Amino acid sequence: MKIVAIRGKNLASLEGEFSVEFEQAPLARAGLFAITGPTGAGKSTILDALCLALFDKMPRLPAGQGVPVGRADEDDSLRTKSNDVCSILRRGTADGYAEVEFVGCDNQRYLAHWEVRRARNSASGRLLAQVMTLTALANNQLVGRTKSEVRQAIQERLGLSFEQFRRSVLLAQGDFASFLKADAKQRSELLERMTGTEIYGLLSKAAHARSAHEENEKNRLELRMGDLLPMPAEARSALEDQFKKAQAGQTQLDQSRLAIKHMIDWYERLRQLNVAESDAIAKVATADQVVTNASERRKELELIQLVQPSRASLERMDQSANELIESEKSLVTARTEELQTAKRVTELQQTVEADKARLTNHENELTLIEPDLREARVLDTQLSGALAEQESCKQTAFDAKKKADIAAIKLADSVTQNQIIEKALAESTQWLQANQHNAELANQWQRWDQELTNLVEADHARQRATSELTALGAALLLVQPQLAAATAQQTELNAAVSDAEKNIEILEVQAKATPLAALQQERVGLQTRQNGLSTLLALHNNAVDTNKQLDTVAIEQAHNQTKSVRLQADIQKLNEHLIASRSALAEVERSHHLFMSARKADVISLRDELLTDKPCPVCGSTEHPWVSSEPKLDLLLNDMTSRVQTLRDEVSNSTRELGRLETEHATAIKLISEFESKRTELSGVLVEHISKWDAACNAEQLSKNVLAIEVKEQLQAKMKDVDLELTSIAEQESRAHRLQTTLQEKQLELRQFRLVLTTTVEKIASLTLQLQKLNHDHEQQTRELARAVSERKQIVDKLTPVLIGVENWQRKLEGDVPSLRQACEQIVMQWRKKTQQRDESSNGLATQQALLAAASTEATHMLESSNNAQSTLLGVQAKLTDLRAQRKILLAGRTADQVETELKTAIMSASSALKIAQTQLVTANEQLAVNRKTIQHQQDEHEKQIAAKAQAENGVNAALVKYEMGLDRLRQLLVHDETWLRSEQAELSKI
Repeated sequence: MKIVAIRGKNLASLEGEFSVEFEQAPLARAGLFAITGPTGAGKSTILDALCLALFDKMPRLPAGQGVPVGRADEDDSLRTKSNDVCSILRRGTADGYAEVEFVGCDNQRYLAHWEVRRARNSASGRLLAQVMTLTALANNQLVGRTKSEVRQAIQERLGLSFEQFRRSVLLAQGDFASFLKADAKQRSELLERMTGTEIYGLLSKAAHARSAHEENEKNRLELRMGDLLPMPAEARSALEDQFKKAQAGQTQLDQSRLAIKHMIDWYERLRQLNVAESDAIAKVATADQVVTNASERRKELELIQLVQPSRASLERMDQSANELIESEKSLVTARTEELQTAKRVTELQQTVEADKARLTNHENELTLIEPDLREARVLDTQLSGALAEQESCKQTAFDAKKKADIAAIKLADSVTQNQIIEKALAESTQWLQANQHNAELANQWQRWDQELTNLVEADHARQRATSELTALGAALLLVQPQLAAATAQQTELNAAVSDAEKNIEILEVQAKATPLAALQQERVGLQTRQNGLSTLLALHNNAVDTNKQLDTVAIEQAHNQTKSVRLQADIQKLNEHLIASRSALAEVERSHHLFMSARKADVISLRDELLTDKPCPVCGSTEHPWVSSEPKLDLLLNDMTSRVQTLRDEVSNSTRELGRLETEHATAIKLISEFESKRTELSGVLVEHISKWDAACNAEQLSKNVLAIEVKEQLQAKMKDVDLELTSIAEQESRAHRLQTTLQEKQLELRQFRLVLTTTVEKIASLTLQLQKLNHDHEQQTRELARAVSERKQIVDKLTPVLIGVENWQRKLEGDVPSLRQACEQIVMQWRKKTQQRDESSNGLATQQALLAAASTEATHMLESSNNAQSTLLGVQAKLTDLRAQRKILLAGRTADQVETELKTAIMSASSALKIAQTQLVTANEQLAVNRKTIQHQQDEHEKQIAAKAQAENGVNAALVKYEMGLDRLRQLLVHDETWLRSEQAELSKI
């Protein structure tokens, strides 16, 4: 990972745009450099920008939930939390960003961009959520779509998490100062905390603790070893001999096991290869189909990869379009606000002029109306006295009029009441005369009420008797058929019991003729013989298999013996050849050594003393090639060196070949021993099989030779005969079982018939008793009905004379006596009520006539008093009318205080309104200036957005022309991000 550049805008104390380019002058040639400056200059902000662009975090922000921070007069929605990275945006600015250009672990260049802005692109707007992007600069393609995907992609390309980056790349100020002042131990702890290597200290402590534990364990074992006594020599020798024998036996068993395992492994490997072949064929067919199906996916993937460079242009175009729309909205809003403010300024100017004129008018009115106010106050005093006098006369006249009205009302009420009483008396007297026929019923109502009650009880008794007779008749009709049916069922059951007893006797005779126990005993004997025959057949098969294995082992043993003899001969020949090669190599090496010695510097003097045709003092030769022709000797030396190497290679190859032959020979000897052991084992098994056969073959009269071919046919024939006999026995047992089952069913059926017969007899007895009781009850209820009818007739004869005046009395008497009684009660109550009304009206008429005369006298007196009070009131009202006419001329009838107060209030209101309007006018002019500045700024931003959108559209249109497709198709292809592309490539690469 390598940082190439750090750039930013409006972050903390760094206003405007800034950049630190590490690959440009002067930093590119600086090597080691430092960033210095006073406190607050922005040194740490550069590192904050680095962390923001890469990780969306800052090391110096506090942990936890954070608290809202901001000015006291600031709205809560505009405040940010103390741990929010967006708080790095400089106050008074609308947007800011941080970006880092770096080389990732894959040696590709990337641009990580972090941006934050305020709503409506206004410095007073609410902070919006931060945005992160990662662009691959090689193809200008965006990596990741969401913020979490971008952070993950950056971490993968850096190879570091935020904590690892902070500990290995950034060294916090506080930790560095602590590091400089700490002692050796504290410095070590700080280094571990900053680099995340605390684990090594823990490992060191664990290793020390483990070492101490192991040392204690060793000392404990050494102490225990001192307690152990050596074994006696004889016992030790015996155990060692026993161990050697067991070891030799174990070795032989291991060799046999390995040989058998090799054979089993070979067959298992063959089976696995066959299965693998089938699976591979199926997989190849499936893979061919998948490859065919994947062709369209590959084309689509290639097209998606081809258009990926256009992702950034398309996103910039969309972003520019959205920003242009927002800019247009902001501009329209600003213009609307400016028009409203200008209109407000004009309205306020008009309001100020109107308030000035109104104030002047009110002041002039107050000066002109002062004389009228004084005169009006004098008239107001006179009017107050006249009004008080008028009110007194009004009250007197009102009281007199009220008393006269009350007396008249009382007189009218008395007349009305007298008429009502006379009318009620006449009506009640007339009604009583018209209903004289009900007099006897009303006067002796208690007697006739009791008779009606008796009549109701007689009706109830008659109805009960009738209901009981009806129910008893129905019960008789129900019981009689049941009794007849039960009697017929008893006859049928007696016949069924007799038939069942006869059938059981027949089945018992048949069961005795076929004894089931004898059949079961015979079947057990046949099964025992069948098991013995199966054992003999298995013994024959095992013996034949063992004999075949013996033949196979003998063949393999003979083959390995032949191979051993051949390998022994080859080893002998190779040993002889190796001995000859080693001798030749030793001779050539000795000559080569002499030649090399002859060329050394210490024989130069000997070479100078050599003479032609004179023998050499060293080798005795008369030829001296070193003196006459040194180049020829060099050729000879080269040939000799080549010969030495050839012989060495030949000896090495022969040695390896000899080792291989000896290994094969040892393997052949080992296999011969194994096959001999196996042959001995199989021979023992075969002898055991023959012994078992000899002991068992006489029982079935079989051949003594267990390996004879006809033995298997004889055993199979005997087993077939036994199977036929067992089948026959099974059929006989089945018939016997069915006979037993049928007998048990018939016996169960007989018991059921007898049980039902008993139940039927009991039912007949019960029904007979029930029928007798029903006949007795029917006769008794008939007598009760006759008695109830007689009693009712006597009561009706008594009531007939007094019920003549009741409407529909005959019908009610027969069908609804309670309704008749209720009608009689109403007649009695009405008769009593009318009688009471007649008596009360007669008594009250005399009293009411006396009250009427007194009320007439009082009404006449009160009317005279009311007329006198009314005359006095008219005189006072005439005087008051004259004063009011004079007062009405002054101040339009209003009071002086009221007029004066209204004028002063209007003056104060006009003065206050004038001041408010002037203040609002100043504020509106200031707001108008601000709005015009805002419009100018919004117009500039709008033009920039238009230019950016046009540039982005040009890039997208160029891509559309290049790829020959529409915008919708391009958007459809760019839906898939880099993660999807990697996943699709991985899936297609597997096909």
